Amino acid sequence: MEEKLAALLEEAVDGVMDEVIAFRRQLHRRPELGFETFETMELISKILTEAGIGHKTHCAESGVVARIPSKGSGHKLALRGDIDALPVTEQTSLPFASEIEGRMHACGHDNHAAIALGSALVLNRLQGRLPGETLVVFQPAEEGPTLPTGARRIMAEGHLDGVREIYGLHVSNELMVGQIGCRCGNFMASADMLNVKFTGKASHAAYPHKGVDALLVACRFVDAVQTVVSRMSDPLEPIVISFGRMIAGEAGNVLAGEAQLWGTMRTYNKELQRRALAAIEQMANETAAMYGATAEVKITQAIGSVVNDKRTTQKLERVARELLGEEQVVALENPSMGGEDFSGYLDAIPGTFYNLGTSDGVNREPLHSSTFDVDERALRVGVRLMCALALDPER
Repeated sequence: MEEKLAALLEEAVDGVMDEVIAFRRQLHRRPELGFETFETMELISKILTEAGIGHKTHCAESGVVARIPSKGSGHKLALRGDIDALPVTEQTSLPFASEIEGRMHACGHDNHAAIALGSALVLNRLQGRLPGETLVVFQPAEEGPTLPTGARRIMAEGHLDGVREIYGLHVSNELMVGQIGCRCGNFMASADMLNVKFTGKASHAAYPHKGVDALLVACRFVDAVQTVVSRMSDPLEPIVISFGRMIAGEAGNVLAGEAQLWGTMRTYNKELQRRALAAIEQMANETAAMYGATAEVKITQAIGSVVNDKRTTQKLERVARELLGEEQVVALENPSMGGEDFSGYLDAIPGTFYNLGTSDGVNREPLHSSTFDVDERALRVGVRLMCALALDPER
């Protein structure tokens, strides 16, 4: 980036950071779930309107897409920040802790939204230096559970038609403030939702031979299904199958006539994904039959794997090294088994997803924790980098 533009960027970023941090804290106080982020949408719209930034509301029901025009001939670029929270009860002592019981920005989307807002405000100030039109997406429902999630809804409604590259980020307490984590290719795994119901026959627990114990069948299945990981897939191909919820029976002295399981499967390999899902269904049916029960398997392919485009990843690394310093750009050795619906954009648009360091060296609380928080100095880093990507002349 040329010296004059770099100085203008720093000045513009400094000029919006108080508003960015205040906005983040307001979102943290008032977390909203899924597609019901209407209060958040209205707040974003109010700030954009006051700044004179054109935008659409009610995108994917309760999201916002802002447009920063340009007189340049470069192609259209998009920056994305998700805005929904999680059904988690906050246990921090923050002065701006969640005011809504059972809801919390435990995944850091309040920070993503604040960085997106700051980027829109800065790029609007530097509009004359933009090489091409830039869209800033404030996306609801990244976390689900309603499907399709927000990214696919944004795409299906045509809000990103004509976009040629897209960037998104996720806060990470595994990296220090000032660092970013990059990786070309596989970055995050696909996420399939599993629901398996076993139906047997209830009976008195003292006479188990007169019933079919659905709880026992479910336990046998949960144990057996791990052979899909240990014996039916290449040990060098990552795959995770986990069941986190089960409901069975109504009393301790009655064999369960029905048992229902909910879980997830994660992988990067589409062929392995296909074979593993088929094996899970077959194993459920065969385990049930072995004990005289029946099985019903429902599989929902929620999100695909996040696969970062080579060209845009190289651009991210180049811009980040110039802006943050060589040592601050961390090459991630392994992809994550976590899921992210940013894949809904990457299926159609070349782009890159990266991790933004938010740890101060003491705070290492993981995502989705009831005590999760970030060092707010990271917000400035995020705004600077997102804006630098948009201002880069190579588009």
